[in-house]
Amino acid sequence: EATMVNSAVNNLALSFTTDMDMPSGSSVVLDGFTPVTGGWDGAICLKGRDSDVFDCQACAKPTASGAPARHGYLHKASGRLTMTVRNGTRIHAGREYQVSFEMRNPAAFSRDLCVNL
Repeated sequence: EATMVNSAVNNLALSFTTDMDMPSGSSVVLDGFTPVTGGWDGAICLKGRDSDVFDCQACAKPTASGAPARHGYLHKASGRLTMTVRNGTRIHAGREYQVSFEMRNPAAFSRDLCVNL
């Protein structure tokens, strides 16, 4: 998180490894984003070195080359971000994966919650 200012946009970077392979259709789930009313519900565009591992469907922003962007899905009521491994790919155990995404801070919120992976 680059800024804690309410309503500001942050670029969040995620690095992770798994202890087992995750085939296509598996999901990486992050819980603990502050649930909000209005906005945020739906596709969150993923960027970064390994964003192509994840599913690409309803993200409105194309990449610089015009290709559809990869995305996760943020459910606004639960604060859960789900990134699904796309067909034809897998996450390999022990390898580090890196993705990033932008998220707007709510207009007002508490920082007492932690994000869990």
